[in-house]
Amino acid sequence: MKIISRYYSSKVLFDAPNATTMKEAVEAAVKAGANLYGADLTGANLTGANLYGANLYGANLYGANLTNANLAGADLYGANLTGANLSKALGISVTATKEVAETPTEAPCTCKAAYDKLLEENKALRAKLKSIADAANS
Repeated sequence: MKIISRYYSSKVLFDAPNATTMKEAVEAAVKAGANLYGADLTGANLTGANLYGANLYGANLYGANLTNANLAGADLYGANLTGANLSKALGISVTATKEVAETPTEAPCTCKAAYDKLLEENKALRAKLKSIADAANS
């Protein structure tokens, strides 16, 4: 399976001949240290994918499913996350998400709802961690 550029449809960024799904192809690319700058991952099902440290700078993740994906250390600057499902995605920082949401893309980016949701989840996790720490200290 080939991962192509969103900017040049004929440019193959990575070829994973044994992959049967886009998730397998992207994970193989990340494992190989491939540069996925500007990858076209529109609508990709990346549920639970390990994208640790992935270079997804400027990637098109429009409508992609990133539920439970590990995005720790991933570069999403300038990525189009419009309509992407980031539920329970791991390692995404609110700061990085805010930068992505404020970065102009080809299509208008409507990532504010995803950013707001992550901010609320972050607050809830911090409160839970504080209560656990308080209980341990008492």
